[in-house]
Amino acid sequence: MTRIAAQQPYFLADYFYFQKIFLSDIFFIADFLRYRKQSPISRARLTSEYTPEYLTIPVHHSAGNPPPRINQVKMLPPQHWVEQHLKTLKSLYRQYPFFEYYFPELEVIYPKKYQLLHQFLNELIRWQAELLFPGKKLLNASEENLGNLESLRNRLKTFPELQLLIHPGESDYYWQHFSEFPIVSLSRKHIPPFPAGYDPERSLLILLFLEGPETARFFQKSSREYSTE
Repeated sequence: MTRIAAQQPYFLADYFYFQKIFLSDIFFIADFLRYRKQSPISRARLTSEYTPEYLTIPVHHSAGNPPPRINQVKMLPPQHWVEQHLKTLKSLYRQYPFFEYYFPELEVIYPKKYQLLHQFLNELIRWQAELLFPGKKLLNASEENLGNLESLRNRLKTFPELQLLIHPGESDYYWQHFSEFPIVSLSRKHIPPFPAGYDPERSLLILLFLEGPETARFFQKSSREYSTE
């Protein structure tokens, strides 16, 4: 049985996003989905002491209907926002035990000359996933020539046995678009206790700054969440 999960790329995603990656055998970064303003696609939740509460990537996008696909959205040039992002992260988390362990890698990733939002998001996701789950199979939809839900469904049909892993709030969407596949809803009832200063609905980067390489153990403890509700 192959456990498969898919999600649009999120900016500095939370614990539950990476839990989905951890519990899957193959994770599709579905960057063909539609861009949504003021969503986790381009903004990350930080500590509540920070005002505003979100760190946001400024993008160019049309107000058309339907909205553009994520892999079509362009970011503003780095001189307009990269330095401010790094300054904000440094001011909030430089006292955390493992800040200096990871921040230099962010300083390398951030200034790269990405033109499209999904290129930046995909690199951040892959960087964090490799730190936590070395060798985990992440597939970028654009690179796999998957441009819509139908192409993803056709790709899933190539697996003789599979289960689609979803979060509870996604049930209606998956039953509408992927009802031909076995669907498993991941429970949030047994998440492990987190250290002071971390909320699992906020960016996992915060937990990395707090716990360093030990962050992976918070996913090992959640393995029993692979269960239906």
